[in-house]
Amino acid sequence: SHCGQLGQDQAAELAAICGRGGGEMPKSVVVCDFRLWYFCEAITTMFLATINPKLNLLTMSYGQHVTPKELQQQRPQIEQLLKQLQPGFCILTDLSGLDRMDYACAPQIEHNMDLCRRKGVGKVVRVISDPHKDIGFRVMSYFHYGHGIPITTHETVAEAMADL
Repeated sequence: SHCGQLGQDQAAELAAICGRGGGEMPKSVVVCDFRLWYFCEAITTMFLATINPKLNLLTMSYGQHVTPKELQQQRPQIEQLLKQLQPGFCILTDLSGLDRMDYACAPQIEHNMDLCRRKGVGKVVRVISDPHKDIGFRVMSYFHYGHGIPITTHETVAEAMADL
């Protein structure tokens, strides 16, 4: 496990996401295995998108129970994050913390895939520890990423990170 402390940038990002001023930390924070889940008094989000511009990497992490409303609320953030990446970027999609995702999330996921295709995604790496958690990512990928984009699936985050 790669658990650790939050850096100042992450703390500020979390405070902004939770709608708090002055860099105040959310109620509780867990950083583990390259996944970052945050819990605020007024909002509990089980989807988080982050980027690493140096690696030209977009990470989308899903945890616990993801709803269409959460994905819809994150749409502007994903659009902003994609503006900071260069064509040929890699996507790491982490479903290892996912317990359940509503099937009604599919249109939002398809929208995100289309955004990434238009921005010029070069590779997709997924972490799906339980094949039952894949609500159709593989099938949607054929239609929304297009041909020629390498897509790999791994059981652990460590395997996926080695594939980046």
